[in-house]
Amino acid sequence: MISNEKSFKVVLLGDAGTGKSSLMRRLVEDYFNPHEESTIGAAFFTKKFSLPAPSTQNNAYDHVTLQLWDTAGQERYANLASMYWRNADAIVSIYDVQDKKSYFSALNWLQKTCGPICVDGSTKPMLALVGNKIDCPEADREVARELGLKGTKEQMGLADVFFETSAKTGDNVQMLFRTIAKTLNATLARDRPSIDNFLLRERPQTRTGLHSNCGACS
Repeated sequence: MISNEKSFKVVLLGDAGTGKSSLMRRLVEDYFNPHEESTIGAAFFTKKFSLPAPSTQNNAYDHVTLQLWDTAGQERYANLASMYWRNADAIVSIYDVQDKKSYFSALNWLQKTCGPICVDGSTKPMLALVGNKIDCPEADREVARELGLKGTKEQMGLADVFFETSAKTGDNVQMLFRTIAKTLNATLARDRPSIDNFLLRERPQTRTGLHSNCGACS
């Protein structure tokens, strides 16, 4: 058996009340607190995944750790968010499917994070758009799945992946972050296979393969 330890920085953005902290609680502790308190500043979590190594080696696997930063969604903390997304390997922008305003805010976060990070030629982050609270009654939905999909790069040049989740029931939460871990791990192996842990090293070159159609980066 051959194994490697890898680590990636993932930042969660989105309006207050979209369920970012609840998603973290479900992911890390498999627990839902209906009275979860709002995050002040930022909260830090880690989640480990064991993934087959993206190589031709038999029985090889990677231990991938996501270092997760849950940022505050209140407007008064908005200016602090850029401190946390700096050098991020992935950005997860979250909205509440019951709140169309939070959807457009989530798209705005993707535009903000994609633009400043890309224009100077530094590493481009993976972008994920997530519609949370799909456990709500269908009549309460303000954002249809079809509208959420319009936030992907195939249609608007933004997110690399789109998921709908429920922190309450756990639907798609593990799958979302496993997909992020698997994608980042595969991208690292394809572009820079000699680096074991690129969070702790300088990252002089741009990863390819993500955001090839990103309008904010062109």
